Amino acid sequence: MAWLAANTAVIATVLAILPFAAGEFWAYALALYFLYAIAGLGVGVSWGQAGLLSLGQGFFVGIGAYLSGMFLIDFSDSGLIVPLLVVSTVVPGALAYGLGRMIFRGRTQNGAFFALITLALVLLASQVATSWTSVTGGYNGLRGIPGIPGMADFEDAYTLSAAALLVSMLLAGWVIASPLGVLWRALAQQERRMAYLGFDHNHLKSVAFGLSGLLGGLAGALYAPENSLVTPDLFGFVLSANLVVWVAIGGRGTLYGPVLGVVALGLLTADLRDTVTYWEAVLAAIFIVTVLRFRRGICGRLEPALKRWFDRRKRALRTAPARRLPQTDGSLAVEGVNLRADSVRILQGLELGIEKPGIYCLIGPNGAGKTSTFDAITGELGVQSGTVRVLGSAGRRHGPRGLALRGSAASSRFRMSSTS
Repeated sequence: MAWLAANTAVIATVLAILPFAAGEFWAYALALYFLYAIAGLGVGVSWGQAGLLSLGQGFFVGIGAYLSGMFLIDFSDSGLIVPLLVVSTVVPGALAYGLGRMIFRGRTQNGAFFALITLALVLLASQVATSWTSVTGGYNGLRGIPGIPGMADFEDAYTLSAAALLVSMLLAGWVIASPLGVLWRALAQQERRMAYLGFDHNHLKSVAFGLSGLLGGLAGALYAPENSLVTPDLFGFVLSANLVVWVAIGGRGTLYGPVLGVVALGLLTADLRDTVTYWEAVLAAIFIVTVLRFRRGICGRLEPALKRWFDRRKRALRTAPARRLPQTDGSLAVEGVNLRADSVRILQGLELGIEKPGIYCLIGPNGAGKTSTFDAITGELGVQSGTVRVLGSAGRRHGPRGLALRGSAASSRFRMSSTS
């Protein structure tokens, strides 16, 4: 909590001083890039924490912007406008969570297919926004979007963007420091291990993707009234790719990295575009150098070191609790299991039995089937015939998580009986 309070003070102070130090023009430019930074925070949560590289963050920014623009056009004079703007923020987050549940269902390793699916989302959305002229305005987009009632000038735009960025950073910082953030980082390192520990890894990934979509939706919901214009460019690949590059340079696994990367490089890109012919080459060179020399980004080493220095006097010596094994049935029985892949026999009539809980080692040469045996026991691989009994219960589709929960339930029953 002390680290979060310190971040709150630092961020609020910097955001309050910036408009006086930069001037009105740069304050307006910063207001726009603060919204991009909020979307970049979403990329940092999904990619930097949970290991989910999304190439479609612009999809959620665009959804939030179009919803916000249509609501403001039709209901700007209504008292419902504030709840409708909240809806514009929440809908992309709920959509991201729902898509995550469908994408991650039944998968323990995602690889590059998740990034390709998110890329397909922005390409599809761009086509829909361009062709659905009656709703989206086509290539011209939605024009003449009124501002949020009571916030009409540039100073109000900066104040609203800065406040939204502050809230987003505090939310992201709190989640990153919470047990949920720890689970996300563990998930990014070894997803199968999380399943074996009994965590619903697909749900954890969906929550991370949902929070990323929520932050993207917030950025889009404020983008529409600030710019008075929403075009299909928000759904384009360029914005999503820029967010990934900016976040990578700033430091995807940190709190400040995505924000500093988006704001600094976004402003630099805008300046280079007007002064340097091959400004894309300059940005590419910065990205290459960062990837080669600073693999965690500019803030990748600085922010964790600062946090360790801040917390060095508050650390308490912690000891691991004593290990207690349940004295109930810890049996494992593999009876006549056969497993093949096409014409290759992997396991044939496997028999294995363990009667007591403990730590056991399965030894054999390469190719003997040790990993396949383990995957057959845990349900990672479906066997063609035979029976696997774990803790006295038979079943082929329990899966790693179900197996861990079954063991946890057996341990809980033992603790309850031993204390009664």
